[in-house]
Amino acid sequence: MLGRRAPQDPSGAPDPAPSRHRHRAARTYRPRLPAAVLWPSAALVLVALLGLQAVRQAARPGEGLLSAEAFLRTATRDEASAAVFSPDGLAALHMAVYAAVTRAFDRADTLVTAGRELLLVVTVVSAVLLWGTARRLGFGSASTAVAMLVAGVPPLLSTMGLLDLPARFAVPWLLLAALLTVGGSPSRTGLGIALVSTVLAVLLAPDVLVLLLTGGAAALLTGVLAPRGTRRARLIAAGLLGGGAVAVALLLGDPAPGAAASGVAPGALLTAALVFVVIGGLAVATLDSLRVPAFALVATTLLTQLPSGRLSALVVCLPVAAVLSAGLARSLVRPRPETTRRVLRIAGATVLAAAALTTVVVLLRTPASTAAGRNPAGAVIDWARTGQSRDIHLVAENPLRAQLIHAGAGPDAVGPPGARPDEPQTTVLTVLSGAPPDGAMVLARFPGDGAAGPLLVVDPAPGIPTGEELTRRRSLAAALLANPATTPGERAADVLGSGEVDPRLLSVLAALGAQYGVGVQDFPLADGEPREGPLARRALVDRLAGDPLVPGAPATERLVAWLEAQLPPFAPDAVTSTEQGVRIEFAYVSAPDALVSASAP
Repeated sequence: MLGRRAPQDPSGAPDPAPSRHRHRAARTYRPRLPAAVLWPSAALVLVALLGLQAVRQAARPGEGLLSAEAFLRTATRDEASAAVFSPDGLAALHMAVYAAVTRAFDRADTLVTAGRELLLVVTVVSAVLLWGTARRLGFGSASTAVAMLVAGVPPLLSTMGLLDLPARFAVPWLLLAALLTVGGSPSRTGLGIALVSTVLAVLLAPDVLVLLLTGGAAALLTGVLAPRGTRRARLIAAGLLGGGAVAVALLLGDPAPGAAASGVAPGALLTAALVFVVIGGLAVATLDSLRVPAFALVATTLLTQLPSGRLSALVVCLPVAAVLSAGLARSLVRPRPETTRRVLRIAGATVLAAAALTTVVVLLRTPASTAAGRNPAGAVIDWARTGQSRDIHLVAENPLRAQLIHAGAGPDAVGPPGARPDEPQTTVLTVLSGAPPDGAMVLARFPGDGAAGPLLVVDPAPGIPTGEELTRRRSLAAALLANPATTPGERAADVLGSGEVDPRLLSVLAALGAQYGVGVQDFPLADGEPREGPLARRALVDRLAGDPLVPGAPATERLVAWLEAQLPPFAPDAVTSTEQGVRIEFAYVSAPDALVSASAP
């Protein structure tokens, strides 16, 4: 009965026929399921933690290109810059679909953040697919964990882990095809899905085609493919596939633009290629069951790295190298005595635990980079909205244009290079990153986010005053400064002394000084505006006829009414009463001197 011991023979003799049911019951208590998923689960958690840490880092050059393309396709009606079935076009389509399903563009502060979020999802999904593929190949839990770590950790510890290259999106499709075809006889449905996945992987990264062709040639040479064919026929077919792989590698040519702009050092690419060749060579010599993918890894690495050094080829080859690394690790453990195998397991567990602990500590103790959360595009939009007239139109190249629209600018307010607004009086300003072009005037400068240099708002064709206009402006500024009824602040006196004041504002201040006497406390600058550059077009007036200009005072109301009665071009665009005084502001125009001259009788 339940809870009682089974009766024993009084003689104490052992039971000659142990109960078969008792044996089965004892086997049910073995923790098989945890042992099968323990190490792969730990590796998956480690990869996810490293991915979270990579998301928190500062932006780097080459990031955000695909997310910007995807955002423009969904937020504007512009024609796509990349063909739909090109690598960039398909990768941007992946980003657009993900953003539509998860509202990533609405949730993320920047497009770089949205792109990194998808890359983290791609990394985790690839690790799960690699887990299933390794298990179908017959790998144990420890070997599967090795494959997941080799495939997931190196990209996240390097610049490659943060780049939204199309090849990154090809990896899960390639692994899905492998999961559906290896380790058994796939169904027709599985073969169909695998074929579609392979086509998508090739379109996203043409380097996959080199990997497939070299793998097919190796399968023919070893007899894995077409074993009933004659040796001569297999050699001819293998030669054709090998020649096709060489032709494709030569046609691919230079690295992809995203990889070229990523800042990945050529030495790093060479080191990774050397490691892949070593892993593949060892696998060819020692692993009979994995000889075909090993040969494909070596051949693809040599064909794509010797001529041009393609980063995308290393991205798609990394899962193959990971599987071979796991196979090599398994071959080192299997022939060892049980004691040695136990020591190796303990050592592997210790290394995995130490790596996981280090990752957690780094993730918790390292604060998010200030540059990672910085949104210079938003600062540009705030500057354009603060004190600017509605007649200003911004122009920027992609992906900067997409970032400005994502930051809150209307699609019609930021145009591509060469676009001209319908209104001829609209002032066109250019937003760019890096050094301004010759002859341009920098109106505002904002720190970059790490992916590029500082963002600049420039007037590409600022108006140049004539000698007469310049003399008139400087004479008027000197007269206002010399007026005994004018009480300037220290910086205001310096600005008036230089004559670098917008003639519209200067005319208003001169009229106030002559009629009432005015106190000019300062010529304040908006956030991002340089002290040296455009003419001062904001003034903080703190006194009128000796009376302080505080909110609600009669002098303040009289000044505001006087300013509102002015006619263009001397009517201020904004008049604000503050505790420090009345702020008078004119919107930027390229040629204010010419505007004042045109209004003179």
